[in-house]
Amino acid sequence: MWKSNLITALRVLARNRAITLINVIGLSAALAVTILCLLFVRYETSFDTWHERGERIFAVYFESLEPHSGPDRNSTLVRTRLAELLRTTLAGIRESVLMHRTFAQVSYGDAIFMKSVLAVDPAFFSMFTLPLAAGDAGTALEAPHSVVLDHETARKYFGPAVPVHAMLGERIRIRAFPPEETQIEVERTITGVLAPLPGPSLLPLQVLVSSSAVEELQLLQDTDGFYSVTGINGLFIELEEGVAPAEMEARLAALADEHESPGTKARARLQPLQGARFAQEIRSPIPMGTGTAEHC
Repeated sequence: MWKSNLITALRVLARNRAITLINVIGLSAALAVTILCLLFVRYETSFDTWHERGERIFAVYFESLEPHSGPDRNSTLVRTRLAELLRTTLAGIRESVLMHRTFAQVSYGDAIFMKSVLAVDPAFFSMFTLPLAAGDAGTALEAPHSVVLDHETARKYFGPAVPVHAMLGERIRIRAFPPEETQIEVERTITGVLAPLPGPSLLPLQVLVSSSAVEELQLLQDTDGFYSVTGINGLFIELEEGVAPAEMEARLAALADEHESPGTKARARLQPLQGARFAQEIRSPIPMGTGTAEHC
């Protein structure tokens, strides 16, 4: 029976070749667009989902309560004294990392490029799952003059023929441009090279340096450790298992209100790392709120 139906269908299609061709092309195009959209959405929603404890990592940001606060309504900018208070006073935080991002001229030999430089605490590799192709993640950023390069940046400076382990111990130069100051140039010893990441990430990993570089490169504008035009800072925390984000957010808000300057109209909030690409726009060391799936 089915053979007869098949033969009949093929004869009908053969008699109407133009219509058949249009239908086949249309169906193929629709199927291709559907598959592309699914792949696109899958990519957009996979940012930082591969960290071992990624669901417990949050950025601390401050939401302005001013009615007309402009494009920087939400920001992770935090004074270092308050950041230290938050990370040492509150129970339920397994790990905390203060980041400061800027852009600087990074050179090795004759190779000179402008790169994103992220100054982080040594606990950075404990919080985030970032495999190293060379070096020890536990000690890579312990020394104040250490630097870790991501895989692509390392290849850009050394070329594809140099083994990553041979890059360890080499020295690069970082030239920063602090506000109202002359150029500052420092040397850093390569103590690690990141392996290719298992998935997409919002973390700017081109050049990672120890948090001591923030002071050495004079990236802070005042003694309170706020921010400068050369960069932006942010506090990231990892909650202990079983701690509810809403509960921690309430504790953070209460502590920040208690110790911030009188008249400050901002509320401390938490933004999960996973999903930050589709969050509201937040001025931060990592690009939050930049994702889109509206084309599908």
